[in-house]
Amino acid sequence: NTNVVIVTKVLSGLSQKQLESWLCFISHAFNDKKTYDIIIFTTQPYEESGAGKADISKLQSIAKPAKVTIVLESYPTLEEHLDRMMTKEELIFLYSRCHPGRSELTWDTHCTDPDGNQYRNSVGYMWQAEFRAYHIWTHPALTNYRYMMWFDADALIGKAWDDDVDPIRVMIERKLTVMYSCYPYGTHSRDEELGKILKSVYNNRTICGVIQTKDEKHIYPKICKEDYGKLQVIGGNHHITDLNVFRKDIHQRFLKKFVLGNFHFDRKADDQVAVTIISVMEQYLQ
Repeated sequence: NTNVVIVTKVLSGLSQKQLESWLCFISHAFNDKKTYDIIIFTTQPYEESGAGKADISKLQSIAKPAKVTIVLESYPTLEEHLDRMMTKEELIFLYSRCHPGRSELTWDTHCTDPDGNQYRNSVGYMWQAEFRAYHIWTHPALTNYRYMMWFDADALIGKAWDDDVDPIRVMIERKLTVMYSCYPYGTHSRDEELGKILKSVYNNRTICGVIQTKDEKHIYPKICKEDYGKLQVIGGNHHITDLNVFRKDIHQRFLKKFVLGNFHFDRKADDQVAVTIISVMEQYLQ
């Protein structure tokens, strides 16, 4: 099926060894037969940032006969984010969580979460959440594909898929928006601002919650006019999505406000929240 693509994302060529394992597991599990194209997004130029260890030709040899393409995201560098893309208020907020000054901040700098919990995430990790929540769906590298099979770069398949396992066929036959491997995978707490964004896009409607069927095979939204409630989310490490749904104007309007309406690197723009909300709101709109 030529409109299917396997996708992941890394920060730089320093992920070479990890990607070698990732590709090996995918190939032996199913893609030596399916031969879906593989796209690996990278924030930094892959071979230049790999400290002499990055080798695209080796990745291709592991994945063959499937084609591997390394795609530079082509979004601002960290320096450009700090110098041109962020307001003074955003910078103050970022530095208050990350401690080092402007010259010391890197993609690997770890910062506290805004809500004060114990977790610390790198600037690179916070960027990937923004990229996956909004930018990825309309990225030019994915234009010719409809179905995206996402695996985190550290999500390794544990066993070979049976020959009769074909999740893409199921996606097509049942006209699914998303097929997920894990739900629930955490909870997004009550968020008044997110509720306002939902109402502004989806005809004054918001989500009071997500409900799972008794057989645990489907989820659907509880729609209401009241404030946005707690939201259990789909796990982001592996899922399959119909890109045509996520590219719809109404969903793109929501994602743009959700991601670009907040401070850069503030962790509010979460890819798991984005995938869950678009999937259940698409079901509501139908």
